[in-house]
Amino acid sequence: MLEIAKNFEQMATGFSPIVLIAPGLVCVVVGLFVWLGGLGFRRPLAAVVGAVSGGVCGFFITDRNIMLAMLLAAAAAVIAIVLERILVTGSLFWHLASALCCAALGTILIFAGMILLLLYKGAMPVSYISGRQSFYIAVFIAMTAFGTTEQMLLCQRAKRQLIRRKDANKGKEEPA
Repeated sequence: MLEIAKNFEQMATGFSPIVLIAPGLVCVVVGLFVWLGGLGFRRPLAAVVGAVSGGVCGFFITDRNIMLAMLLAAAAAVIAIVLERILVTGSLFWHLASALCCAALGTILIFAGMILLLLYKGAMPVSYISGRQSFYIAVFIAMTAFGTTEQMLLCQRAKRQLIRRKDANKGKEEPA
């Protein structure tokens, strides 16, 4: 796997700048949203992950039939949304697991985006990271821990505020 990444790193020097800059910026921005606020986007994230995984699996299962793969992607997105709705029971463990997954996914997206942007500059980041693996593993763990903690604290508060607003609106509607 490392050899594939290093080969990609060498080939990327010949890519058009837009091929590296646009996906790099998108990955960093989406990664920041998912890293720090993924629990707020839990349902859309479940749908996107379900659709992507269902589409990729469907593409290879159906002998590369695009229409069937799209149908399987849509079905997987619906299943992901339904399962997300069923499994969210308000338990602390589920909330912690969701926050951890979102923080890890966001961190991965940020790393991927930064690698693409550094490839555009010709910095050879894959070779650099492979030589200092323990440092980048520690950075990944620290970023994931911070993102998880932040989501556990801030996203719970937002959920409580939303419940209070709904209760206040119900109280206003009842006397009528």
